[in-house]
Amino acid sequence: MRKLELLEEIVDSLPFATLVVTNFGSVAWWNKTAEQLYGWRSAEVLGRPNPTVPADRQDEFRAFEEIALTVKTLRVKSVRQRRDGTLIEVKATMLPMRTGSSEAKHILILHESIGEPALEVSKHAQTSASEPRSAKGHKDEEPSSALSRFTPRQREVITLVARGYRNREIAKSLSVGEQQIKNYLRGIYREINVAHRAELVSWLNRQ
Repeated sequence: MRKLELLEEIVDSLPFATLVVTNFGSVAWWNKTAEQLYGWRSAEVLGRPNPTVPADRQDEFRAFEEIALTVKTLRVKSVRQRRDGTLIEVKATMLPMRTGSSEAKHILILHESIGEPALEVSKHAQTSASEPRSAKGHKDEEPSSALSRFTPRQREVITLVARGYRNREIAKSLSVGEQQIKNYLRGIYREINVAHRAELVSWLNRQ
């Protein structure tokens, strides 16, 4: 395996949403965990402005960039936005990327979600933003009143949708077929009268 391929595998396996932005603010790297946390695929964001920064946080982000380009490491808390519009609080570590003594032209950013925004299936449920929860090896948990209308499997699907996972990733996590996940979602949408997953997440937030 070539060094570059090995590096790509290492970065993609990190438990943090990892991105590299240029000093002009466009995205130059976007790992698998970033895809899972935020919902955008790598091909959709490369070469474009960082989509995770909400409109009212643009000035803050530019200020963070300026600081990160002049110091060794910057650690901050802020709010970032998922593809479906959900806002989440994150811990961000920003490091300037330099070649030798040259001026930094890229910033490495690591995002760790501080808390899941949409729901907790159990009062004590705590799940990682980077590791889909499997149905195997877990006892049934007490559902919230808003979710009591759904079956245990539907609640698991809803939980993973709320965390930004795509149908293929949910199917893999729950060890079922992708078509079965689509069937679950159709039933969920009918139950609460929504049309798609963005409306589902919005409904969850209102609960």
